[in-house]
Amino acid sequence: MLLKEGVSPQKITVTGNTVVDSLHYILSKPFHAWAPAGGHRFRQLSHHSRDLSSQETLGKDLEEICLALLDIIKEFPGRPRRISCSPESEVQSTARRILSDVDRVHLIPPLDYLTFVNLMKRTHLILTDSGGLQEEAPTLCKPLFVLRRVTERPEAFTKVCPKS
Repeated sequence: MLLKEGVSPQKITVTGNTVVDSLHYILSKPFHAWAPAGGHRFRQLSHHSRDLSSQETLGKDLEEICLALLDIIKEFPGRPRRISCSPESEVQSTARRILSDVDRVHLIPPLDYLTFVNLMKRTHLILTDSGGLQEEAPTLCKPLFVLRRVTERPEAFTKVCPKS
């Protein structure tokens, strides 16, 4: 784009994506995986904290997200689900009201980045409204379900991952 606009190639510096670069950096750090009580293997469903500048995932939309998670959990019995919730009070109260009494659901507070990235690496599916996770999930070749009406990161849906 810059070349088309007449910018000299000598004035162009190619850099990486800071989200992806940070992800790779964190994954290079030592991490000692912790196991849930009882030795169960957890499958993680992640609803990341919403963009605080947006009202998109509040109110009825947030309730519908939680009800959809409930439907998914009922449809696919088996392993426990770990759901990371934003510390915001409306997110916490809605998630607790709909999901806290559901067997196999563990609502957990936001995790530190090292732990979250390493759990994300081990998860089977990522459900999120987080823009950063919309970049990280394809980088990790994880299936992604965006919990928003619009995404600013449509490239997340064009990433081709090697078959495992």
